[in-house]
Amino acid sequence: MKASACVPSPARRKVLRWGAGTLALAACPLLPAQAPAHVPAVVRCPRVDNDIDQVCKEMLHLALDHASGAYTVQPWPMRVERNRALHELARGQYLDVAWAVTSREREAALLPVRIPLDRGLSGCRIALVPRADAERFAAVTRLADLARFRAGSGFDWAETAVLRANGLPVVTGNHTASLPAMLAARRFDYFPRPLRQAWVEAQHYAKLGLVVEPHLALHFPSALYFFVHPANGALAAVLEQGLRKAIDDGAFERLFMAQHGPYLQRAGLARRRIFTLDNPGLTPETPLAERELWYLPPL
Repeated sequence: MKASACVPSPARRKVLRWGAGTLALAACPLLPAQAPAHVPAVVRCPRVDNDIDQVCKEMLHLALDHASGAYTVQPWPMRVERNRALHELARGQYLDVAWAVTSREREAALLPVRIPLDRGLSGCRIALVPRADAERFAAVTRLADLARFRAGSGFDWAETAVLRANGLPVVTGNHTASLPAMLAARRFDYFPRPLRQAWVEAQHYAKLGLVVEPHLALHFPSALYFFVHPANGALAAVLEQGLRKAIDDGAFERLFMAQHGPYLQRAGLARRRIFTLDNPGLTPETPLAERELWYLPPL
C-alpha cells in the first residue's frame, strides 16, 4: 500500500499496540509528512536519564562526528521509559533516533541500524542480589538449578522474553526504578543486568543492601541498536556510515573500551559459571557473522 493511500482517519490511522513487551505497527505505514526521509541538521534523541542513555548518546556523537555533514544532537527534554521513546519515534514527531535492545517486534516497527553499540554486551548479564543472598547461587551448576530462582525484569524489556524462553521464571515491574526496591523486598531473587550497569547500579542502590552476585553470568546473543523512523533511511545510512568509519579508524573500539573496559575487568567473566541462552527475538538479519562487531565472552 502506498503512503498516499492511507487516510488519517480514526478507522485507518496508524496504530501502535503495546503489551507483552512488543511494539507493533498496523498495516498502514506512517505518513511521510510525519517523518521526512532526510537527515536533519539537528538530530533529536532521548534525554539522558541513566547510564545506558549516556553510553548511547556518546556513541551517537561518535557516529555523527564521523559521518559526512555537520549535525547537532538535541535531547528531548521529557523523561520517558524506553518503550515510550520508541513509540514517539514511530510517531515521527519528537524524536529522530532512539536506542534499545533489539527484538523482532522492534525491527518490524522501526528501522534498525544493525551495528551493536555495545558489541553485544547487552546479552552478557551478571546479577544484582541482596547482600545476604550473595552465596545462595554458589551451588548453581546447571540452568535447571537457576530455574529455581526468580529473575526480575521490566514487563516490556526484550530480555524478559529471552529469560522466559529459556525456562527461567521472571517477575516483572512497570518501571526500571521500581525493580531494585522490589529486589530488596525479595519480590524476586536476582536482577540480571548488563555488566556496566550492574556495577553502576550496585553503587547507586547500596543503601538498599544490593550487591553484584559473584558466581554466575548469563550470555545470549543480543544487540543494542540505534533505531530511526521507518521512512528515514537517509538518517539510518548516515549513522551506519559514521559508525563504520569509527570502527575502521579505531575510534569505536577506543570509546567502547573507555565505556566498558573497567567493568569487564571487574566482572571477571573467566571466573564465573556462564550459562548460554537462546534468543528467539533476534532476526535473521542480525550481523552475527561480522565478528569484529561483537565482544565474545570467555565461554
